[in-house]
Amino acid sequence: MRLLSLKLEKFRSYENLSIDFDENSPVTLLLGENAQGKTNILEAIALLAFPKSFRGVPYHNLIKHDEDFFRIEAKVSSSKVCQELAVSFVKKPEPRKILKSGGKKLSDREFIGTLRAVIFSPEDGKLISGGPEYGRQFLNMVNAQVDSGYFHALLQYHKALKARNALLKAIREGKSQPAELYFWDNVLAKEGMYLTVRRRENIDFLNEKLGEQYRSLSESAHEILLSYRSQLSVEEKSEQYCEHLTRGLSYDLQTLSTNFGPHRDSLRFFLNGKNMKEFASRGEIRTALLALKFAELQYREQKIHQKPLLLLDDVFSELDSLRQGKLMEKIEGYQTIITATRCDMPERQHRGIQSFYVKDGLIHDIKER
Repeated sequence: MRLLSLKLEKFRSYENLSIDFDENSPVTLLLGENAQGKTNILEAIALLAFPKSFRGVPYHNLIKHDEDFFRIEAKVSSSKVCQELAVSFVKKPEPRKILKSGGKKLSDREFIGTLRAVIFSPEDGKLISGGPEYGRQFLNMVNAQVDSGYFHALLQYHKALKARNALLKAIREGKSQPAELYFWDNVLAKEGMYLTVRRRENIDFLNEKLGEQYRSLSESAHEILLSYRSQLSVEEKSEQYCEHLTRGLSYDLQTLSTNFGPHRDSLRFFLNGKNMKEFASRGEIRTALLALKFAELQYREQKIHQKPLLLLDDVFSELDSLRQGKLMEKIEGYQTIITATRCDMPERQHRGIQSFYVKDGLIHDIKER
């Protein structure tokens, strides 16, 4: 899979932007000082893949100041077939997101996976330092891009969860009966088991690859492990899931929320047996996250039999020239787009890199690298 071109209109800091990616250059480097618009380009590409902002920004805040819409267009080649993708958002006459492939409008479920990408950004630090919701978001993003059934199950699960929580309130107010929970409990059981099984498979694969990736980046013998905490066992059946919900009904009625299920799962990182959230240095956290992204690349490639696009935001920060060089060796074979304020990699690794300088929302081709 390869990104051939990108066009932005009224997106973030860009009035208009057009980039053609050199097919002979697997790496594109976006250089410039902070707050000049480099990350906005990666964010636009990521919207074509997920389609949501990896910065957690709602669509209406992605529109350039004082404008009413934004549009992102791209040409992507996959298995020698060229596709035209577009994501746009309009404020008027009513807020509306439009996703297209080949000029045809698609739903989120149909669109996700048309461009497959793995992204590393400073925001990923929340996977280790933040709350459990960040781990669930990561697992959902990884699995939804390689399995349309997972994305469907996730949508149905959250629809059922919302309906069940509303019904809990009605039961406590005497407007409904507990027997009415039966339908939604069964939906949660069916979809929740699917999510759990896929997440477990994902974690097992990542743990197989993570240690090797971490040690190659850090030149250390450290042992790293992902711990996936779930109330469910993959051996359980839907009937047992429903039994868990029935046993917890009294507490659910007190809290007016469903307290059992994959929406309560958590993901934790352990380095040499210790929880990284509690003791890890910034360098260890950054190395762990980079290792995770390379393990994710391997997972995606195994599932889709194609190499995903790799997006690296501010990846060289806190890496010395030796580790920058090691990173460049690891991305060999992948189309990679990198943002950086500086680049100290060995001179031999500059060759063949397509480079741009970004300043004040404008992009300038750097011919010689």
